[in-house]
Amino acid sequence: MNINWAAIGLAAALLALALPSCKKQNHRPDAPTAPSGPDSAAIGDTLTFTASAVDSDGDSVAIRFDWGDGDTSAWSDLAVSGESVTMTHSWRDSGSYSVRAQSETKPIPSPPGQPPT
Repeated sequence: MNINWAAIGLAAALLALALPSCKKQNHRPDAPTAPSGPDSAAIGDTLTFTASAVDSDGDSVAIRFDWGDGDTSAWSDLAVSGESVTMTHSWRDSGSYSVRAQSETKPIPSPPGQPPT
């Protein structure tokens, strides 16, 4: 039996070239909803905020909060697309703070030295 290794190698190369084009493109999740939570509190009170994000690919979503005071939460565990994520925070100083949320399809580690809040 004669095996045409050149033909087999060409077929394998063509298959290898064809497979990557079959991958579906992954999209970033939509921007998260504006965080919902209390409008005011006393210094040191622990406040609860909630946000969600939808991923058009149906992937699970992680959310983190920028508390507006220079502190950012760690990424949440992955949640089902569209499911609410809730986190808490307390502020040490009086003032007006804008709480924002970010979304990603996989959690990203917090930078070293930045503890989760």
